[in-house]
Formats: sequence, structure tokens, C-alpha cells
Amino acid sequence: MRRQIILAAFVLLLFPVAAPAQSAKSQACMAKNGFTAEQWRARSVPSGPAIAYRKCISAGGGALENEPPPGTLASGETVYVSCGDGKRRKVTGGDNSKGIQRKYGECR
Repeated sequence: MRRQIILAAFVLLLFPVAAPAQSAKSQACMAKNGFTAEQWRARSVPSGPAIAYRKCISAGGGALENEPPPGTLASGETVYVSCGDGKRRKVTGGDNSKGIQRKYGECR
């Protein structure tokens, strides 16, 4: 059993699995959070934009219905929140330990 696991790991190292093509929704979320698919695959995206990207994907590529509760946005993390009539607002997390409050973009 152990030999089979080692052999499988070795084969995967020699023949990496192709990354799936990025959907239009994921590309839009990447662009909104300021990074590319190549950066995502290379795992060079900082944690703030990566978390915001995951939230964007889980929100269906659109905006969140409600603003995340206090303490859930990391410093510099960006999400988009619905502000009525199909519009959305950019919300950037602050750093409570440094006294920096959340920043809010205009509703557009």
C-alpha cells in the first residue's frame, strides 16, 4: 500500500494535472480583485485578494447581499456589497489593532 502511494505521488510529479480553464465568472472576479489567472495558479496572490476572490465566486460573481460583520474582513481585503437597484459598493477591511476603519466606495 505504501509503495502504491509513493508511486502515485511520483507519477503526479512527473505528469502534473492540467489546470481547468477559468470561467468568465472567475475571470471577472480576478479582474475585480486585481490579479490574473497566472498569479492565482502560481499561488502568488496575497491573502486579502484571495479571500475576496473566493467570496466573489461564492456570491455568484456579483455583490454580497449584506456587509460582512465586524472582524470578518482582513486588513486590505475587498468585497463588493449590494447597495440597491443592481448597484454595488466596494468595501475594504480595516485593521482594528491600528485603528483603521473600513473604507467604503461609492454606490455604482
